[in-house]
Amino acid sequence: MNFEFQLLPQGWQFSAEILYSVLTIWIMWQSPWRRLLDSESLHVFLGSTVLLLFVWHIKADAIPGLDYHYLGVTLLTLMLGWQLAYLALNLILLGMLIDGLIAWQTSHAESE
Repeated sequence: MNFEFQLLPQGWQFSAEILYSVLTIWIMWQSPWRRLLDSESLHVFLGSTVLLLFVWHIKADAIPGLDYHYLGVTLLTLMLGWQLAYLALNLILLGMLIDGLIAWQTSHAESE
């Protein structure tokens, strides 16, 4: 599910950016990093992150309306817990941004 950036007013965009930043900083502070000290857990974290990034590159639907995005996010949350899954999803979005699959949008560029 993708939303067009221009559909939201600038006030909503700015509020969403602030909320996202605060939530990300809080989750990074509260995440169970000690779980990743075990090499097996770290391999599960990194492997599932990379695998989900590749699956999202495919952009295939299992059933019309049921994307692998939702299934992957659910699986990642059940495997890692919600805090580490949130951070893994941020890494996946960063990878998609670097590959050019999603665009970096700023409210300042749209207003001029």
